Amino acid sequence: MQHVFAGVALFAAVSAQGCAGGHPEPEELVIAENGRTRYTFVVPDKIPPRNDFIVKDVTGFLSKALGHPIAVTNFSAAPKSKCIYYSIAPEGFDFSSLKAGEYCVFTKNGNVHLFGFGQNGARYAAYSWLQKDLGFRFFDMRGGVK
Repeated sequence: MQHVFAGVALFAAVSAQGCAGGHPEPEELVIAENGRTRYTFVVPDKIPPRNDFIVKDVTGFLSKALGHPIAVTNFSAAPKSKCIYYSIAPEGFDFSSLKAGEYCVFTKNGNVHLFGFGQNGARYAAYSWLQKDLGFRFFDMRGGVK
């Protein structure tokens, strides 16, 4: 996969997926345009090491598609906008509506939130976003990622 976003815009019309309870209306975001993004990938300040591979996968796929690395930072150092939050719910989100393994993928105030409940909730959110919203296809029959 080479610079698939060079010369085109990457749009993410993200809707809540797997979210029980209230969530905002989907927003259409331009994640990248002409091979450039102003978005930063944000992880929790204390992210469990078992999630390292998810962060590497998501940022690796995005970086490869863009042709340059996407910025990654901890929550405490994150910019105020243009963030892709991994395993970080928007302020005030009520987790009581989620069961183990359920996840949410949605946008709020121009940011993308990928999170869930239980050990795998955020993981499912990240891969769902890559596949359903951005069009990455895993386990291609010919052995590659599209």
